[in-house]
Amino acid sequence: MAAPAGKIASRLAALAAAAALIGLASARILTLGVGTPGYATGILASLAGGGLASVLASPLAIAWDDPVVLAGGAGSAGAMLLLAAATAVRGQRHNIDTDAAHGDARMARKGEMSDLMDERHAMNNIMFSQHVGIVLDATTPALRRRQYAKNLNTITLGISGLGKTYNCVIPDLLQSVGAALRPEAPGLRAAASAARRRVDPAGWERAQARKDAVWERRRAALARKGVGGGYDVVHSDPKGDNLRDCGQMYLDAGYEVSVINTVDFKASHRYNPLAAIPPRWVDVCDLEDVPFALPTVSVDGRPLEPSAPAGPVEAPSDGPTVVEQSLGPVSVTFALYPSVEERSAADMLRQGSADGSSDASLPPEVADFSFRRTRAVLRIAVANRAPAEVPSVRVGFALDRRIDWLMPDYEAVSSAPEPFRASNGGDARDSEFAWEIDLPAAGEDGPSVSWLEMPIEVKAMCVPDPVALAKVVNALTKNLGAKHDPNGKAEDPFWENCKKLHFMSKISYLFERYYPTSGYRYVTIPCMVDMIDEDMPDSGDPSDPSCTSERMEGWEYGHIWRSDPPAGGASQGERPEPGDAVSGDWEPLDSLPHKRDRSLAVKCYRALANSAADTYRSVVISTYAACVDIMGQDVREMLSCDEVHLDRLGEPGRGHAVFLIFQDTENPFEFIAALVMQQAIDSCMERAFSRHGGRLPRHVRFILDEAANLGMIPCLVRALAVVRSRNVSISLYLQSKSQLQERYGDKNAQSIFDCCSTMCFLGAQSEETLEMVSKKIGDETVFTQVLQHSFKGSSLFADSSESLSASARRVRTPSQLQQLDTGSMLVFIYNHLPCEDAKQDPTAHPLFRYVLPDFSRTRRMPPAAHAARLDIREFVEATRDGPVQSAAGAPPHLPAEHEPPPQRASRRR
Repeated sequence: MAAPAGKIASRLAALAAAAALIGLASARILTLGVGTPGYATGILASLAGGGLASVLASPLAIAWDDPVVLAGGAGSAGAMLLLAAATAVRGQRHNIDTDAAHGDARMARKGEMSDLMDERHAMNNIMFSQHVGIVLDATTPALRRRQYAKNLNTITLGISGLGKTYNCVIPDLLQSVGAALRPEAPGLRAAASAARRRVDPAGWERAQARKDAVWERRRAALARKGVGGGYDVVHSDPKGDNLRDCGQMYLDAGYEVSVINTVDFKASHRYNPLAAIPPRWVDVCDLEDVPFALPTVSVDGRPLEPSAPAGPVEAPSDGPTVVEQSLGPVSVTFALYPSVEERSAADMLRQGSADGSSDASLPPEVADFSFRRTRAVLRIAVANRAPAEVPSVRVGFALDRRIDWLMPDYEAVSSAPEPFRASNGGDARDSEFAWEIDLPAAGEDGPSVSWLEMPIEVKAMCVPDPVALAKVVNALTKNLGAKHDPNGKAEDPFWENCKKLHFMSKISYLFERYYPTSGYRYVTIPCMVDMIDEDMPDSGDPSDPSCTSERMEGWEYGHIWRSDPPAGGASQGERPEPGDAVSGDWEPLDSLPHKRDRSLAVKCYRALANSAADTYRSVVISTYAACVDIMGQDVREMLSCDEVHLDRLGEPGRGHAVFLIFQDTENPFEFIAALVMQQAIDSCMERAFSRHGGRLPRHVRFILDEAANLGMIPCLVRALAVVRSRNVSISLYLQSKSQLQERYGDKNAQSIFDCCSTMCFLGAQSEETLEMVSKKIGDETVFTQVLQHSFKGSSLFADSSESLSASARRVRTPSQLQQLDTGSMLVFIYNHLPCEDAKQDPTAHPLFRYVLPDFSRTRRMPPAAHAARLDIREFVEATRDGPVQSAAGAPPHLPAEHEPPPQRASRRR
């Protein structure tokens, strides 16, 4: 800020007086030499003869008509001024910026912020205020330089009633469709068009058709330049009004609109959070754990008895021999060749997380899992040691049910000319095969050998992707009945970790058991709640068997123990003592046994079930109580399948808009909102990395109104820091910073603010928020001038003193910010001056005719494109994929596996 005007004027006056005096003195001395042959000689002679006294006596007797005198006086004055200026500059060389000693902050002037926008293509900008915005797709090198080091993340602060939705959210939604719709700005042309529509409807229709054709050609030209495509939107709409007002616009623009409504579930598309977890296929066990039984050999239908016990032989060079059996003149050798392992994507994620090459985090429950597929080659060799031919030899063998024969994909390699025949007989769980061959007689070089090679592989089981599973479980734990302190003063983490184990066990079992045959039909949140309901036996005693224990035992071992009713040892309903005689039998099941290091369901369940009975019961009760809000029929129907298709966000082609309607007061279903946002962000990040080389082909913008009431989004803090490179942006709308601190904690709230290049301020009442915004604007330097007058005794003249000091002052104090005009807002963009600008007016937008059909329009505004707002329930019913219900007419419940017996002994295996 400049120094006071009085101080500057006094300095200039003193300098001018000094220069004038020096100029007059020089001219008076030069006057002494006027009329002499030489000025210097005349001046010296005059001074020597007493000329100095005449100068002092008459200082103004100057010969101004002499040019030498005039030039000498002016030159002396000018030299004095130059000398004074040089001295001032030299003295201020090390402190030249005295006017900014305490700060030089200021508000941006008009036009200083326009260089960040694409002024040629208005639809290619994300607007924050009436004149301030950032280009979406930079089309020139200049725009790329200005856009550099800035992301499109935005955080908007404003108390209720200041127009966050009307002045910020709706203009953002209008910009999202790009050039998909023909613009029509308000003004005289719009008024003339409306008048013509009333007078000449047919002519108006023809004119509109011509305008549409012209706009289609222009839109095609814009598409070739790479602008005007708009962006996909994920919008949290607390009241649902934005969907009603803007839904028709998205339908006109060809967007796919999805609705998740936690206020009216009948007016919502169905959403299955577990459908975002991809399946992985891994070995059901290790190949070393599979027994290979010796084959049966018969000649002409007569079985051969072993003539020597089976025993191992030396391993051949190309593979290990398992066992050899001699049966009279015939010997049979089983050889298993080295296996081939194929690492799955889940195993790569696990190893990448362990060595730090991937930013994906795995839960500790699956950190030591090995996700792989194993293939091997089984070779059967039959030798004849007798000198005579052995005709009609039949070699029969059976593979363990955990092994798959790959003959449909790979042809068997056999040295025998006879065809290989296989049959599935006997126990349906095993595969029996028969090989018929005529063995030639042994020769001089040794026994004749015929062999058969068959490729095999370990059967696969379906497991959920561990990274996606951990994210879903974490979001459920944070939002389902969670009472935590975001600043770290939470309840004992033991119970939260137990709840995670419980959720992880149930979801993993649904994947492993039902996904291979039914897809995601039973892999749902309601079926998970059904499993939690089965955790406690009807008797209420945790030591008694329950439906869940039956499920898990059968899944782990492939059979369960069925004890007979007690006959005097233990009474009905009591567990027998270790010494009691217990009769019963193993009941085989259709499912294969699953090792704990492969089945996440079994591993997590055993970690909880082997704990103390009271601990397990507490975990079950607390988890079940947290899920009480999911038991309603409407909620089960809404969570029964997935119609939202979050995996289409950011894909080229058709645009996609997702509207999330939720209660912004007391919201028992905030876990749904948190899961939607969590999975939408994760889906965009994952697809950008795996499908599109790190960047989505179409921009995706999350417009989160009332973001603090959406629930806890675990990935939000980290996502804000990296979404820019994935062509994703997040816009948060809050009433104050304290809302964010209460939900995410002080440190995370500050990180969220730091990751947003743009902050918009509409107004606040909180002193903390006002102080933060005031500090963000900065300080300016002001000068304080103090005049003091003192009178001594009866003197009529005062002694005066003057002092000038510089100090700092806020450009906008908190009190000034609190009185900010309701039509104005402040915009802060990184590396730019703060700007005070008018709020956006949706009625001035060229696409306003497609939204707010109930808005009262003036004559200068184009008429509304639709007569009524979008009816959400009718729209949802018309766009649903169809009913996904059971035969009883209700959403599918978890199928019953086994009925628990009245009494079962405890068996440890």
